[in-house]
Amino acid sequence: MVRIIVTSVADIQKEEAQKLGLKVLPIQIWIDQTSYLDGETIEPAQLLLAMQEGGHVINTRHVPPDELEKAFLEAVEAEEEVLFFSDSERYSSNMLAADVARSSVLEKYPTAEIQLLNSKNASAGYQLMARKLARLSSEGKSMKEILKAAKYYMEHIHHTFVISPDAGFNNAKGKLAHLLGAVGEQLDVKYAFAFNPEGEAEQLIPLSISGNRHVEEWLLESIKEKYGDLENQEVVFVHGINTKVDETLLEKVEKQLKPRIIHAGVAGCAVSANTGTDFLAGAYLDALDIFE
Repeated sequence: MVRIIVTSVADIQKEEAQKLGLKVLPIQIWIDQTSYLDGETIEPAQLLLAMQEGGHVINTRHVPPDELEKAFLEAVEAEEEVLFFSDSERYSSNMLAADVARSSVLEKYPTAEIQLLNSKNASAGYQLMARKLARLSSEGKSMKEILKAAKYYMEHIHHTFVISPDAGFNNAKGKLAHLLGAVGEQLDVKYAFAFNPEGEAEQLIPLSISGNRHVEEWLLESIKEKYGDLENQEVVFVHGINTKVDETLLEKVEKQLKPRIIHAGVAGCAVSANTGTDFLAGAYLDALDIFE
């Protein structure tokens, strides 16, 4: 069996991860000089409070190397193969930390199968691919088949997200939100991004969208424009801690896009610390699953 290991940037809740058989490793969240583990020693509500207070320096760092090594060892000693499917290395050093952890484990277990793969994505897009890989593992697919599928998903994933430069807090803006500057705040606009094949978030045109309702409508229309309906597809939506999502959004998605499965949830601390708390993302594949 192949154990799929991801980071908390995938925004998958603990209970759901357990059902999927996914091992989720926590990103470090630093508030001033104190370190927390995403989803374990800090929850989104606590991060939101720190953001709203203002005056705090908030950063994220890679999964602690000892956590990676522990997770690899646990799988290897259970006679399982390991696939560490990382969030985009454009925004984290998790791949480097995992490489160090793998080398340490291989010193003790030189024949162990431990593969590292950069998903070139985050949040909703990363989550969608992680879900699919976990499902393949539970079906008994080999490492070769899972790696082939992962690369296929990476070629066909579409992940669009919208953030606001005014996320409802003062000095502790998310990194991307902070880069948009004061102009966006004054105009009360939001900005759309999409992950490119290199794993980097690129700003889209049109650049500005105002109001949550308009954000949802724009996201829905952008999916329809690119792909039409998503019949027999699986889609993921992730929203920020402070984003009020229209209750009819998922109903509209179901009616207009006709996906087979819809997953929706709140962003964790790792993503929120970078995007801000006013955030909405959607992800889907532009082709049927490789094994369907």
